[in-house]
Amino acid sequence: MNDPVDRSPAEWREVPLGDVCEFLQVGHSSATVRPDRHVTEGVPLVRAGDIGNRRISSAAISRLPGDLADDLGQYRLRPGDVLCTRAGTVGRVALVSEKERDWLFSTHLVRIRTTEELLIPEYLVSYLASPMAAAWIDARSTGSTIRHISVRVLRDLPVPLPPVRIQRDIGEQLAALDEKIRVHTEIARTTAEIRDVLADLLFTDLVEPR
Repeated sequence: MNDPVDRSPAEWREVPLGDVCEFLQVGHSSATVRPDRHVTEGVPLVRAGDIGNRRISSAAISRLPGDLADDLGQYRLRPGDVLCTRAGTVGRVALVSEKERDWLFSTHLVRIRTTEELLIPEYLVSYLASPMAAAWIDARSTGSTIRHISVRVLRDLPVPLPPVRIQRDIGEQLAALDEKIRVHTEIARTTAEIRDVLADLLFTDLVEPR
């Protein structure tokens, strides 16, 4: 299989992901995943299931008590961090925003902190979500029941690296399309809910069809 950068413009560089990042870090593996340690009020804990459509969803977010969270300072998120699922559905990604500052992340996620003068986080999220990168990650994931990929392997992911200004343009254009997808998805969901309510009313003769 061809590497994902085969068709990149000739003037772009190709670098391993690990060479343009401050670090790649796996989330905490013990206390953070024990259900009996979770509370209704506390510090949010991002899990693999909270990652989707290149966003972090807080709809079903778990929380940890403050005293436990205080002991996990090295796992606190900051805006610009990139989260990537490393087990289960491998390769889903999300960009940490200001809203998720100081949240925690669990063991099935990898936190990628880029060296921003070389690699813009918005560009990296868009690249990791691309079919090219997804194919590379899938080909190198292991496990028959639960798929997973190691940080060591993920560090070797070839990243096409244009100048920063081009990275910014690419990230902004794809983020704008992601937002349009989100809006249309929400419209479709709301329309489906309205349709179901209307069907119940029509079939019980509570409203007149027009």
